[in-house]
Amino acid sequence: MKNVFTSVTVKTLKKNRTRTLVTVIGILLAASMLTAVTTFISSLRQYMIDVSIENQGNWYGAAFGLPAEKIEELKADERTDGLALWQELGYAKIPGITEGQIESFHTPYFYVAALADGFTDMMPIELEEGRMPENSGEIAISKSAMDWGLTDVEIGGTLELELGERKLGGETLGPYNPLIYRQKEGTSGIELAEELVSEETMSCTVVGVISSPAFLQSASHPAVFCLTRMEENPAADASYTCFYRTRRVSDAYPYADERLAGYEQISNSELMRFLGNSQNRPYMRMLYGLGAILILLIMTGGISLVYSSFAISVSDRTRQFGLLDRCYFPTREGVANFHDNFVDALILAGEEKIAEGKVEQAVALYKKAFTYPENHQVFLVDERATHDAQINYCLGEAYAALGQDAEAEKYWKLAAEQDYELKGSKDFRY
Repeated sequence: MKNVFTSVTVKTLKKNRTRTLVTVIGILLAASMLTAVTTFISSLRQYMIDVSIENQGNWYGAAFGLPAEKIEELKADERTDGLALWQELGYAKIPGITEGQIESFHTPYFYVAALADGFTDMMPIELEEGRMPENSGEIAISKSAMDWGLTDVEIGGTLELELGERKLGGETLGPYNPLIYRQKEGTSGIELAEELVSEETMSCTVVGVISSPAFLQSASHPAVFCLTRMEENPAADASYTCFYRTRRVSDAYPYADERLAGYEQISNSELMRFLGNSQNRPYMRMLYGLGAILILLIMTGGISLVYSSFAISVSDRTRQFGLLDRCYFPTREGVANFHDNFVDALILAGEEKIAEGKVEQAVALYKKAFTYPENHQVFLVDERATHDAQINYCLGEAYAALGQDAEAEKYWKLAAEQDYELKGSKDFRY
């Protein structure tokens, strides 16, 4: 059932169709733009995450030179969501490389790693030609070695490598240690200060060519990658590189501090940044800050539009109601029914109060119906006692609801005694 406010609102909206249409369009535009901005920010963030995973892999951090016992420890940690392993077989001098090529490319080595099962589920390896190795007797070499002319081996050829470790003064150098040079004695030239200590010989068949893994690209890395397959039973003293992912991105740094302290580590800073857990936060602050500014501008515009529309409507209503508040209505100037409307409004308001359980407020409204508004100039008293029977009856109902039976009976009696036939005709209000 419609109340008076709904009726007045609908009537006003229909009367001011242009303003109503503009307001509705403004609200729709503001909501659409707000949705578009938030969706764009969320989609852009997800797109950057997907691109980073495709290029770099779905991992949060990596550690080098881990023993088998540490790998088992990581697998047992409940925070671990995924591990990708390769066995570090070591470095090998690129066969036939010249001093000039070393000085030009600063890359005298092959770095050979043996992939564990499931490695490519987390890590992207892009195959350029041929196929991936299927056993430890097959190998795929980096395309960079061919592009730079460091080797002339082709798919199907055999590669003989002397595997070992890079040493400098008894210290082992890792994948992220750059080449160490020294000045040649008696000349202005330079030569390698480090040495490659060979430990074993590896002979394998080249079956594929791969792109250099993006997740380990570094200008300082002195080797091109070669990948083979891990043996079913690696040596007990084998060392591994482990790429890990935790169940919650916020656990990545505590996980590394607790489990991998003392080992050489790197983090997938690009993916971590997009996931909101980077130690370098300016990028995400800029992205979310820009989104917040756009949302604020849209909300300000939308709220201003709606506020202006309602302000105009309120101004119209105020101007109309002001006429009732500021004007005086003599009973004999064409508004003889003004007081009738006043009484009807109070009775309706009282009924609503009773329905809400506010009976005492209803009694006050009913009693006010016996009076006249301040701006109703009564210079001729209405002898018909307008609406008295109806008002008294309503008061009786209200007092009955309050449990005051004596008062209720009094007002019902007054209502029954009311003479509604005056001057020979029935009062039209009854």
